[in-house]
Amino acid sequence: MPAILKNKYSEEPHPWNKHIPIGATKLFIGTFPTEKRNRKHDFFYSGATNRFWEIISKIAEPLNDIAKEPDEVKKRKLMLEKLKLGLTDMGSKVLRQEGSSNDHSLFPLEFTDVTQILQDHQTIKTLIVSGNYQGNSSLSWFGIFCSLNNIRFDAKKLHKNKSGTVNINNHTIQVKVTYSPSRQSRVKTETIAGFYKSLILDEAESKS
Repeated sequence: MPAILKNKYSEEPHPWNKHIPIGATKLFIGTFPTEKRNRKHDFFYSGATNRFWEIISKIAEPLNDIAKEPDEVKKRKLMLEKLKLGLTDMGSKVLRQEGSSNDHSLFPLEFTDVTQILQDHQTIKTLIVSGNYQGNSSLSWFGIFCSLNNIRFDAKKLHKNKSGTVNINNHTIQVKVTYSPSRQSRVKTETIAGFYKSLILDEAESKS
């Protein structure tokens, strides 16, 4: 039997691009959505093995009227509005290895224009990325995007320090590195939730 030599990839555009509430102060950046058959809802972080919304709901408590919202996507958007948190992914269009939802099976063809997002939403002062500075992660892809656009950014240094800055559109933007919400990470949910809370909430709020 002849060997299989051709890897099967399909081209895939991002289904949502971004969601940024009015007055958002922080932008959480991922890589790309999970494969369509694994999505529980038509919005960011929809995979069954992803802890993002479990963590966000803890940070947004008390949910009050938000919990009564029957539409799962609207409920998630209300939590983002409450936390002044925007979402996007670095991948705008990717090649996906057939049937795989792993980041290492994705190849970015086009990146999301983060500079334009910051231009359109000038209340955003902090970008939150995750992963290593090598391979497929939002930190790595953001670093490549910066390199393509002659923006000075040291992804390796940021990964080491967990915090840094980048100058975009003549504005200094904070960049923070956090844990991936994927359950493939061995970090406990409680640890990630505490770390996310410190990043997403203002200092005064995080102490309440």
